[in-house]
Amino acid sequence: MANNPHQPEPITHPPVVVSLRRRISRKFWLGWVITIGVLLGGFFLDRYWTRIRLERAIAAWGGPSRLKDLELPPIPDETNGAFYLRRAAAALKDDDWSDSKWLNMSWSPSECERDSMRTSLTFRSGVLADLAKARQCDRVVWGVRWPVDPAYVLLPHLNDMKDCARFPAVAARESHLRGRDAEAMEYFRTLLFLARASESEGPIVSHFVGLGIRAMTVDKMIAISLEINASARDGMRAIIAELLDEGSRNMEIERALLCERLYQIQRWKCGGELYFYGRSFFDRHALADLPEMDSLRGACRASDFQAAKKLCAIDSAFPYHVYTQELRGRALWRAGAVALALRLYALDHGDRLPDKLNELVPGYLPQLPKDPFAADGRPFAYRRTPIPAVYSVNENGTDDGMDDKPLRPTQNYDRWVCRDAVFYLQPVADPPDEDHTDPPIPTNAVRRGGPWLR
Repeated sequence: MANNPHQPEPITHPPVVVSLRRRISRKFWLGWVITIGVLLGGFFLDRYWTRIRLERAIAAWGGPSRLKDLELPPIPDETNGAFYLRRAAAALKDDDWSDSKWLNMSWSPSECERDSMRTSLTFRSGVLADLAKARQCDRVVWGVRWPVDPAYVLLPHLNDMKDCARFPAVAARESHLRGRDAEAMEYFRTLLFLARASESEGPIVSHFVGLGIRAMTVDKMIAISLEINASARDGMRAIIAELLDEGSRNMEIERALLCERLYQIQRWKCGGELYFYGRSFFDRHALADLPEMDSLRGACRASDFQAAKKLCAIDSAFPYHVYTQELRGRALWRAGAVALALRLYALDHGDRLPDKLNELVPGYLPQLPKDPFAADGRPFAYRRTPIPAVYSVNENGTDDGMDDKPLRPTQNYDRWVCRDAVFYLQPVADPPDEDHTDPPIPTNAVRRGGPWLR
């Protein structure tokens, strides 16, 4: 076939140019392969090293490293206090058996109201029996099971504990009004047991529920401390020993913080498992959250409030709320022990209170409890007259002479928003509200935030 004269001649390159082009093409693709390999290697290396750092940070706390490791094995119902507590809570569920005014120590019920409440308590004597059986058990195992995503964990026992706590509180009030203070002390000890049972499993929210139950209990004991009769001596001494046993409560907050720490880590890990390429991102966020928990742990171990603020100088509401509530609780337990020791002293000295708290040592207290809000480690301040009271310097760290006027307007009185946190050793009443009629104030009630007595 003849060549087409109009077809251009094919371009031919010299062999040197062809060889150079092939060499450049190989280097180009080889460079891409190396670049992609380096990027992938750096990605997996960063992911591996971040996970190693996270595991080391988890191991630095000691103890379990997974939420699954915190799960307690099941035990027989006969030896499990949770079985009896659940049964008691079920008997009280959806039953408005108590009026909140019965929990107000400054309210004086009429004889008819006392008879009604006594009948109600007698009708539910099985609840008190179940609570007594729960106290006799060696352990309380709620059977909390942690799912892969811990956000879906169920903690129904916390509501059960809140329902159960009101019942012995009202029973203690009714027993005290009848002069059966030894029985009332046993009900208070049941409340302290419920607080411990609430904290046996779960994250920091379980600890807060236990703190609330214990705070309610000690508040009510302090309010009637100067009215307790001599039949309750043994019960008061047992409660003093329990309130001053801070070793067990330190273990409770340590367990709650460890569970909260592992909870946050597993939440981030769960996000990393869902998004393969973002695992390193979620691990980095988990690592970034750990210093907050480490500083919070140190703040809860601090001896006073000012030291806790320095150890946990993080601009976040969560750590401040946790260690502040922990130190407030510590102040309340110690003040409760001092109040009961003052009553024991008065019973042995013709109803006369001591001039100074030093007289309580060593007969009634092993040593004077320190005020956790005082940076210098001083004990609680005390005034015998005109109103017997023990008080803490509160968050400002200075003694303002038992100043219990709120620093800001509040709907209800709160000793923790005052310059000094005052614990009156007798029932106290809030100032009457003009919009409604309050229950009658007893003759021995002290008005909060004011100088007068009723």
